[in-house]
Amino acid sequence: MSFGGWLDTILRDLKYTFRMLARTPGFTAVAVLTLALGIGANTAIFTLLDQVLLRLLPVKDPQQLVLLTMRGRHYGNNWGGNAISHPMFRDFRDHNDVFSDMFCRFPTSASLSIGQQAERVSVELVSGTYFSTLGVVPASSLPKTIKSPAVIPSLFSITTSGRPVSPVIPKSSVRLSL
Repeated sequence: MSFGGWLDTILRDLKYTFRMLARTPGFTAVAVLTLALGIGANTAIFTLLDQVLLRLLPVKDPQQLVLLTMRGRHYGNNWGGNAISHPMFRDFRDHNDVFSDMFCRFPTSASLSIGQQAERVSVELVSGTYFSTLGVVPASSLPKTIKSPAVIPSLFSITTSGRPVSPVIPKSSVRLSL
């Protein structure tokens, strides 16, 4: 079959398809809606997977990041399989001959107060080498050590529970209580 004959067959099939779809509008609506929902769901799932699993982290040399985990009995104070106690982290850091640098982090929650308004937020306690190891610059120059409760005078914006909070006025203060 030549290209012209092949193209003619496809055009005739398409004309027949559209004629049949025009005769049964209910079936056509269900078919189009099903295709639209399927394509939309597929796109949404792939976008989520792409953002969460496939893209590299926006840090310096993300392919070189390693997560230390521990199997077996958990000694010291820790919170599960991916958690290593701080004394164990210090021991790894002090005897490190493999990694270029190390940091530790611990997710927790805190109370964030801006003026008279307070809200519970998710925070991370991080070691001093966190930002330098990842090769990122902090958004503001926060103090090296934050005592509880801390007063952080600064000018920046904060997002809590997905809602942006208006930028902090320089004369006001932000209070973070762990």
